[in-house]
Amino acid sequence: MLERINKIKKLKRWLKDKKAIEIEMLGWWLIGLGVLVVLMIGIFVLKGKGEGAIEFIKNIFRFKG
Repeated sequence: MLERINKIKKLKRWLKDKKAIEIEMLGWWLIGLGVLVVLMIGIFVLKGKGEGAIEFIKNIFRFKG
């Protein structure tokens, strides 16, 4: 009977530790997801402007003679 109680206590402790790890990792996952969203929005916004920037740079280095 005492062994079974000890096993249950160990199981509860293990589950408690497991939840703490998952909650801690959840914060990092949310931060990573937020960074990914910001980067994707930046790429979509700048995608059209990138072509204009390349043309501008070409025009700067074009020699008219």
